[in-house]
Amino acid sequence: MFITNNLILKNKKNSEDTSLSIPVNIIYDSFAIQFLVPYVKNGYDNVIIRSRISYIKKALVKIILKLMKQQVLKYLSRKDRYIEKYKEEILQMINNNLASNYIEIFGKMTLRSANHRSHYPEDQYNDKWKQIAVITNDLANCSSSSEAIDIITRQNGLLNLVHNTETLFLDKFTNGNDLIQALNRCNNAQTVNGLYLYVSDDIKELIRDNRINFYN
Repeated sequence: MFITNNLILKNKKNSEDTSLSIPVNIIYDSFAIQFLVPYVKNGYDNVIIRSRISYIKKALVKIILKLMKQQVLKYLSRKDRYIEKYKEEILQMINNNLASNYIEIFGKMTLRSANHRSHYPEDQYNDKWKQIAVITNDLANCSSSSEAIDIITRQNGLLNLVHNTETLFLDKFTNGNDLIQALNRCNNAQTVNGLYLYVSDDIKELIRDNRINFYN
């Protein structure tokens, strides 16, 4: 037990040492690409677009895995007889660092806080976090650029998911306010016009090179 608790503390410290932030232009680029694809030669197979989506996909999966690990370590730090029986297995699974493992962890191995369960006995499982794990796993394993952008940006997609408090899970990141502001701006955008100032240099270059002039 002593070794296990030390491992929990070590994992928790390592998880919290890294700033949990998402580059804001990842959100802007994801939505801007949807606007650009009809105007750009080869669409989603354009070299710049395909490269940018690959980066976005890997970056999001990596940082969300860190967030989910931190969340699980928070549960493991509590005294909970239900979770206790899964502790060793959970530690092995989070160290493997696969999104698919978190589906099982949140789906059956961890519970909401004891205080929450005492007031809402029907709401005891981490269903919201399980959904975050499911969609993250979908993104990690999708095979096409267009599918990746759809998973990220659709109404019930990754960026619009909520956690246990029914607020966007983006607010769990250190720059959560900026991310939510970016998401709102993207959801309200009618063209790339309102996003041009916020996208990455690669996407700005793509707009200029293709003489797409509706950003002025």
